[in-house]
Amino acid sequence: GVRSKEGVLRLGFGAQQGAPDILQLLRTALENSGNTGGSTLQSFAIRNARIAYSDEPTGLFIVSPDATFALQESGGQLDASLEAAIEISGVPARVAASARLRDNGMPESGTLEVSGLSFAALAENSAEFAMLRPYEVESDLAVKFELGEDGALVSSAFHVNGTGKLDLPELDAPLAIDRFDLAGAYAHDGNRLALDTLDIRGKELSGNVSGAVALDWD
Repeated sequence: GVRSKEGVLRLGFGAQQGAPDILQLLRTALENSGNTGGSTLQSFAIRNARIAYSDEPTGLFIVSPDATFALQESGGQLDASLEAAIEISGVPARVAASARLRDNGMPESGTLEVSGLSFAALAENSAEFAMLRPYEVESDLAVKFELGEDGALVSSAFHVNGTGKLDLPELDAPLAIDRFDLAGAYAHDGNRLALDTLDIRGKELSGNVSGAVALDWD
């Protein structure tokens, strides 16, 4: 599949990209569900699918040899979930995501968990992430988020931990990090980023910051 720069999600590559917008088809099906007097949509699932995904806005190309996507009616709304083994530049990782959908099919809130995310693989995969090249880090990421009706991020809470090394031009030699742990939250109102904990452990560098560190910008 392909996500275009306009946000349209289509099946196929190249000449096949003229296929209908998958997200729009889903929204239409959800909006029309039950309006004709028939049964409403209760559940929908795609299981154990092999998927190749190209994201035009970021340039990312991701392969999933095993992905499961499901929709389930819950309390008058629909919940969506995705579990997938993925490969970024040949480096394996695991993704689990869930979202509560609005009536038009747009996400309202949700969670995202990524295990084994390689910054170096992201940098190799897309020029958009080239700035991550010095950060040879493998991490696990967990995020809870809320989105506005326009799809913009309203707030999120995040936790990331991992290990690796930093190979920055300012350093005489790569700096090994045995473990790092970072937790915080973001609020769109006031562009406020709060760091609750930051812990770094390594032979040459160790430190811990706890409490609330708030960063605001216009």
